[in-house]
Amino acid sequence: MIKAVIFDHDGVIADTEPIHLRADNIVLSRFGYGTSASENESLVGLSTKKSWEIFREMFKIPEAVDYLVQEKTSAAVEIIGKEGIKPNEGLLQLLEKLKTNGYKVAIASGQYRKVIDAVLTKLKIAGYFSVIVSGEETAKGKPDPEVFITAAKRLNTNPEDCAVIEDSESGVMAAKAAGMLCVALRTPSTTNHDVSSA
Repeated sequence: MIKAVIFDHDGVIADTEPIHLRADNIVLSRFGYGTSASENESLVGLSTKKSWEIFREMFKIPEAVDYLVQEKTSAAVEIIGKEGIKPNEGLLQLLEKLKTNGYKVAIASGQYRKVIDAVLTKLKIAGYFSVIVSGEETAKGKPDPEVFITAAKRLNTNPEDCAVIEDSESGVMAAKAAGMLCVALRTPSTTNHDVSSA
């Protein structure tokens, strides 16, 4: 029986991928590089750290990954703070329905906590989530199930009693590996992802 619902963050709470692409390019441009949405599609769903490990290797950037991640995170938080963000259609109604019906609700994401907090604050929805597991808190990113298993533990709920809402191939794989029911959301940034196992 489903007792808890675990949300991915990027793409599920809001369409944040365009913001992340801009933030990535702000940092990449300092080293004379850039990336496009189509080039970036394979990175959607990976943790911020993993994405920047790939960028660093691809462009032979000398700076440490942790520094690059912090710079990218700051750029994303600044964009969200200045320009705001819109929730995905139906999100607010779903959160209210889950609250009314007594479900436990969490976020489990490879994104950094500062970005998650910036989005939740702008949307005024932080109060709906009793647990947030962010990218800094887990050793392995999706498709490894660690982030979802950690969220279930903090919710004091068995994995088989959790449902996950995801939009990326790696996220769906992680949810299934955790032994959880997974619902896939089709988003503009993940149209080519294989989410058929959800």
